[in-house]
Amino acid sequence: MASNTYDFTEHLHRYAVWTAARAAQRGFTTTKNIKVAIEASNLKELIHKPEIAVGDFDGYHRACAKALIKAFKKMKVDASYGRAAKIIAIYIKTAVILPNKGK
Repeated sequence: MASNTYDFTEHLHRYAVWTAARAAQRGFTTTKNIKVAIEASNLKELIHKPEIAVGDFDGYHRACAKALIKAFKKMKVDASYGRAAKIIAIYIKTAVILPNKGK
């Protein structure tokens, strides 16, 4: 879901989308398609509430990966679990880990 206002959170989201796309994109798909897929998952919610219990992270990760893969499939883009995991990892590092100084 895109925000109607351009604030720091929206900027952070867009930058995280860009970094994830750059890391996963080589011969894969467009940044626009990666953005659409990310926004179809729950990744952006982490910017607002970055706390996930350790025991819940694996399930959260699987759900996000499945949502990414499903969104790519709707766009007729073949995405592996590994590609989805790369997008998730880079997005989280950019949007959550760095701004929160690794906490």
